Amino acid sequence: MSVDTVTKDLESAEVSGSTLNDLLPDVFLSNKSLEYIKSVFGGYTKTNTLPSVVENVVIHMYPKEDTTPNDEDVNGYMDAIFAKVKIYMPKIKKVFIVQRLCDAIFVEKGSNVRIFKDGSTCISVDGKLNISIGREIRVGLLTDNNPTNRKED
Repeated sequence: MSVDTVTKDLESAEVSGSTLNDLLPDVFLSNKSLEYIKSVFGGYTKTNTLPSVVENVVIHMYPKEDTTPNDEDVNGYMDAIFAKVKIYMPKIKKVFIVQRLCDAIFVEKGSNVRIFKDGSTCISVDGKLNISIGREIRVGLLTDNNPTNRKED
C-alpha cells in the first residue's frame, strides 16, 4: 500500500531502513514497524468535516512549534508545544486533520495515552463523543444526561 496524503508525514521514512528520519531520528524502528505504520494510516481517507457526534476516536498529536516564539510573548500554554492534530475515526475509517495548531487536549472521560510508532502522542477515547476545537481540543462524552453537540470554533 502506498503512502497517501493522510500519511504524508511518513514520506521521509526509509522503508528498507530502520528510522523515520525527520520524525524520529534517534529511534530504531524495524521494517515490520514501518510497514505497520503505513498499513494503519493507509486504511483511512481524509475528511474535511468532523461529525457532531463521533464514536471511539484515536487522536494523534505531532509537536510542531513553541508557544513562546520569542523571549517575551506567550501564545498559548507556557509549558506546552503547539501540535498538529489528527482525529481518526476507526468505525468509519476517516481522519479529520485540524486546520490550526493546538496546545492542549482535555478529555472529560477516561482515555488511554501512549507514544505511537510514528512519534506522535496517541490518545484513544471510547464511547459516543462530541469534540470542540479551538486553540485546545475538548472531548466530551455524550450520554442521555449530556446530549450537547459542540462544533469547531
